[in-house]
Amino acid sequence: TPAWCGINIAGPESRKVLEKLCPTIDLSDDAFPYLSLREGDVAGIPARLLRVGFVGELGFEIHVPQFFGEALWDALMTAGEDQGIRPVGVEALRVLRLEKGHVIIGQDTDAMSNPMEIHMTWAIARKKPFFVGGCIIHELEKSPPKRVLAGFVVNDLQAPIPLENHLVLSSNRIVGRVTSCSYSPT
Repeated sequence: TPAWCGINIAGPESRKVLEKLCPTIDLSDDAFPYLSLREGDVAGIPARLLRVGFVGELGFEIHVPQFFGEALWDALMTAGEDQGIRPVGVEALRVLRLEKGHVIIGQDTDAMSNPMEIHMTWAIARKKPFFVGGCIIHELEKSPPKRVLAGFVVNDLQAPIPLENHLVLSSNRIVGRVTSCSYSPT
């Protein structure tokens, strides 16, 4: 939503940086486990914090009302000076998330994708007696998936890198499509 600004802070020192800015929120692993949410102030700004790992490192996503975005950015950059904080561009984030195998809904999935196909059954709310989509999930689980999201590596450095949406062929038969692909320096 345009009403909120979101900033990710990631890396082995990200918790140390955030602890300087939100002394009332316990950021420890036990108090703030992966994929959880906390609300409180970050640098005196009302915020929602998500514990995420978009780039394969310890990470947090901070959401504040959009008109506080620049103030949050400045506070994070100042608080992180001792840790050597540096901005990272979107392309670097895309490569890091791809190396990690982090799925982008709407890019690596389509309107017909389901949690079994993309290895995300862990996200199904099985403790609830009813949830939207529960009936179809139950039916889909009765049969093996018709397609599966799978990672691949092109080891031939001379080979062209497939582009997103390129088809995967086997004996002139379409057997898949590339949803995300990038060169990785590592």
